[in-house]
Amino acid sequence: DFLLVYGQTGMEKNNAEKVTVDVFPNPAASLLTIESKTNILELSLMDYSGKTVYNSGLDTKHINVSNLANGVYFLYVTDEKNNRSTQKISIQH
Repeated sequence: DFLLVYGQTGMEKNNAEKVTVDVFPNPAASLLTIESKTNILELSLMDYSGKTVYNSGLDTKHINVSNLANGVYFLYVTDEKNNRSTQKISIQH
C-alpha cells in the first residue's frame, strides 16, 4: 500500500524516508538538472502517454531534453534505498 504525498518531491511511500530531489529548470528547454542528497539508482522520463523517452541509472545529474517535443513529462527517480519520487516536468523550447 502507498500513501501519496505531494510536495517538493512529488510522492513518497508512507513507510520510507522522503526522497529529496530538486529538478530544475522547470520548464526546461535544453538541459534538466537533477540534484539529490542520496545516490540515484535510476531515472526514467515518460511522456504524457506513458512512453519512456529517457532511462538512466547510477547518479545521473543531467538530462538533455533539447530533442524532446514541447509538453508535460513525468520524471521517476529511485534512490539507493529504493525510495521513489515522481515530478511533473514541462518542456518548452
